[in-house]
Amino acid sequence: MSEVFELKNIWFLYNKKINSVLVILPQEILNRYDMVAKSLQPPTFDMGKYPTDAKFIDIFDEITFKMAQYYFSVFQAIFSKDNESVRPMISDYLKIQDPIHRSRKIISYFEELHGIIDKKLFYV
Repeated sequence: MSEVFELKNIWFLYNKKINSVLVILPQEILNRYDMVAKSLQPPTFDMGKYPTDAKFIDIFDEITFKMAQYYFSVFQAIFSKDNESVRPMISDYLKIQDPIHRSRKIISYFEELHGIIDKKLFYV
């Protein structure tokens, strides 16, 4: 359960930071981000929203994979125009079998994205 709490916190921080950077993005990138963000379903962290007979590992996997999908899509929309630069990261992520290691990896990806956003905001 603590892993889900940590994922939820990193998600909250991401939303806070991305909203700060959206105001400085060029219109073309903002349009791409908006299109991508509207097409994705954010992860659900409330355990009460899942069926009562759902296994925790299945819920955990759903949360981490939705966060990964969001991360890779947004990263591509904002920082690169093609999927060639993102493809190796996706491939590496999908090779991870251990659920805890997968969550650690997505947390590190989001923390890296937070650092990039902070640097962009620093120079504005």
